[in-house]
Amino acid sequence: MRGNWIALGVWGLTRGWVLLLIWLMPWIPYDVQLYEGWYDVLRQGHIPSGDPLWQYPPWSAAPIIIVGLFPGPYLIVFLAFALVIDLVIMLTTLHRRHTSEGAWPGVWLWATAGFWIGPVLLARLDILTAGLAVVALAAMKRPITSSILIAAGLAIKLWPAVLAAAWPRLEVKKRMIVVTLVSFVMLGISNIFWSESMDFLFKQGNRGLHAESVGASPFLLQQLLSGSYDVVERSGTSEIVATGTAIVGLSLSIFGFTLVTTIVLLAWFDKLPSLPKTDIAFIALLVLVTTSRILSPQFYVWLGAVLALALLDRNTRLRPVALLVIGSALLAQYVYPLRTDFPDTDSTLIQLLRVVLLLGACIWALRVVFVSARQQHRVVAGKRNPPG
Repeated sequence: MRGNWIALGVWGLTRGWVLLLIWLMPWIPYDVQLYEGWYDVLRQGHIPSGDPLWQYPPWSAAPIIIVGLFPGPYLIVFLAFALVIDLVIMLTTLHRRHTSEGAWPGVWLWATAGFWIGPVLLARLDILTAGLAVVALAAMKRPITSSILIAAGLAIKLWPAVLAAAWPRLEVKKRMIVVTLVSFVMLGISNIFWSESMDFLFKQGNRGLHAESVGASPFLLQQLLSGSYDVVERSGTSEIVATGTAIVGLSLSIFGFTLVTTIVLLAWFDKLPSLPKTDIAFIALLVLVTTSRILSPQFYVWLGAVLALALLDRNTRLRPVALLVIGSALLAQYVYPLRTDFPDTDSTLIQLLRVVLLLGACIWALRVVFVSARQQHRVVAGKRNPPG
């Protein structure tokens, strides 16, 4: 019990640090200001499709509207909303550790997240999908509840789809039916409340190669050596403008999709029995993030939340991966929010080191997957062909 109170105290201190940074650097909650502007459009029944910065599934509108319905300044209400979701994640990890006699590293990882993820933790909508993902994974033994939560996450951001990697083999069909049905119902409701709610699907292809992405690193290095930077601000991100960026971005996305699909199929066909389900879900998410054309700082909110739950399992193989992810997230804070003029020489060097750490984490995690799959293959082959 004492450990729980200490963890909650650390959580409170690091969240206080985040709020202090937001107060000292008023440009940090830029996205919250965007949400406030979209609120006026959304409550009238329209998706702000004319704004190139709106690239979200339709149910992202729901929390934006809910926050606006409360009295008081939008920023203050949003931060309170984010803190509540953040606390839900913290309490879920504590409850999970208690009920499963889990390990403390998962608790400490999230308790200290305000320090190593930084102010983006509370200044974006991503904390909501992270909360839904954590509760869905914690409720994985309840197929209907877990599937509904995953569908809700999908309706706000698409990344919770990778949580399907944690589904038990014999329940895949049942869970897939539930997620599909709930998703269709939610999409139908969104079309009733907000016109043009599916426009986000047609905007994703317009995105280029984000300057902070793994795929952009060779171009950043080349520009660093040549002393010039060819970067353009588009859709709220810094994109590399150079020959070959489209091919690199597309190839990286296809490669990532192939890897994630492979991991999910290995899990579904019971080829990774030695790996905890939460490990598999996190590795799939890490691959998705690492191979994305975009590598925004808020992605660490997703990674941190799922990783915290994975580290609760005493059989996890992700502890070295966790250290690399934390290091990458810490470096990301130098680029954002401290260096808003990215990319310059200093921030480019820090960004390249950040990518090296994240790429190292991804390679380590993939090695865990394929070593486990190979070991399982040998076990099965040994049973089919016993010696003698």
